[in-house]
Amino acid sequence: MKEFNFKYTLISIKAVIDDTNTLSIKQGLKTWKTEILRLKHLYVITHPDTGYEMILTHEDDNGKLKKIRLNSNFGQPGFQELIDELLKLRPDIDIRDKSVKEAHKIMGTINFVRLAPVIVYIIVVGFIAVFFLPSLMHGLDSSEQILSVRDLGIPAVLKAHNVTITGACLYIENYMAVTDSKGNIRNYIPVVPDTFIPTDPIYLVLETNGMTEPELQNLAAGDTFKGVIRNIFWEGLSLDQKAFFKSDLKLNLAEGVLLMQYDADVKEDLNIALIILGIVAVIMLAFVIIVAIRMPK
Repeated sequence: MKEFNFKYTLISIKAVIDDTNTLSIKQGLKTWKTEILRLKHLYVITHPDTGYEMILTHEDDNGKLKKIRLNSNFGQPGFQELIDELLKLRPDIDIRDKSVKEAHKIMGTINFVRLAPVIVYIIVVGFIAVFFLPSLMHGLDSSEQILSVRDLGIPAVLKAHNVTITGACLYIENYMAVTDSKGNIRNYIPVVPDTFIPTDPIYLVLETNGMTEPELQNLAAGDTFKGVIRNIFWEGLSLDQKAFFKSDLKLNLAEGVLLMQYDADVKEDLNIALIILGIVAVIMLAFVIIVAIRMPK
């Protein structure tokens, strides 16, 4: 049995060729195992300022070509010793004399180095898009629904995000006020029927932004409230907010309690999301073009 150890950044790589001529490689969480006789190609790419990348291909039981990609820092004896041993056992798999483009074509592999800027673009723009996905979905949603507050406990009764709740009261005696770092106040008020008693389940909480106490009292005088149900992905009351209602205010929040934002401007949210997404997309596109131009052919 022969063992080869080397590192890539801080990751330890271990390769073993046992007495049955089976190659086993462990790099971080990835492991590969194949017989030496099944190896088809060996190619090494030098990445400036990064290290080496070795690509091995081998055939599986169905004759399908599989790829192994492992890396090494510069100056790692174990990496070169592994190459020497593999080529000693199988000199016919050496295609290091080919250009990178030719080698990738022969092995049926992808040049991830050249694709790296595009991959970064997709990841960054995708992350921003996912972050703003609720705003995008609310802004593009034109559906509306009128519901009685007494229908809120019925499963699947909610069919839209832009909702008008009728026959409702604000439980102004018990609500939560949250002040952010900029001094803005958000109020979270249970929406209940006029027959409500403190032990009844609460199915809806209304969020208002920047209202004074007199304005809240004036709002509570009505019985119809229009807003946007915030229940897309991670939207809704936070765990801390739910805990406050249950533990501090001793209220019976229903399991699927909904959060409705009063007087929400979803079109403004949509415009902000599109502007930020557009700016990020343009900046990242410029990054991809610059890197692609400077990248060695």
